[in-house]
Amino acid sequence: MDRQQFWQLIESARHQASDPDDGEDVAGRAASQLATRPAEEIVAAQQVLWDLMADSYTNRS
Repeated sequence: MDRQQFWQLIESARHQASDPDDGEDVAGRAASQLATRPAEEIVAAQQVLWDLMADSYTNRS
């Protein structure tokens, strides 16, 4: 899974959520979708999330 695929997963979860601004609901739905995928894809998604979190601390623009 790359960043584009990760964000597609999040967008899909937002569409399923009753309130797309409810982060907990969106995260839960994204986790449910991810749980149906192969282990390698789950690990790749986790790496993308870690990379995005790291970027959020280092990018100041």
